[in-house]
Amino acid sequence: MYKRSQYTKTGFNVNASIQGQTLEQKIEQITNNKEKVTDESPLIFTEKSEGVKAGYNIRTDRFEIAVDAIDKMVKSNIARSEAKPQMSIVREDSGAESTQGTGTDK
Repeated sequence: MYKRSQYTKTGFNVNASIQGQTLEQKIEQITNNKEKVTDESPLIFTEKSEGVKAGYNIRTDRFEIAVDAIDKMVKSNIARSEAKPQMSIVREDSGAESTQGTGTDK
């Protein structure tokens, strides 16, 4: 048998859009008010002598950069876990000495 889907109509009808300025209106406003241009895109083109920025270079091997970052993180975690715990000597009133660990023992 064929079963028809039943659709229910919801009460939600949200349209939070607003009418913005056209590009022509914005340029006219800037030229009439002699304002500075504040809407700029980031500079991705550089001088030939400076070379290409690594973030925008399509030939950059991002996998190697990620592997280097992970290697640094792993080395710092290993160094932190291999830190030797400090031992301190605590003297009690009875004169007997005992040692207590103050390191990162779990």
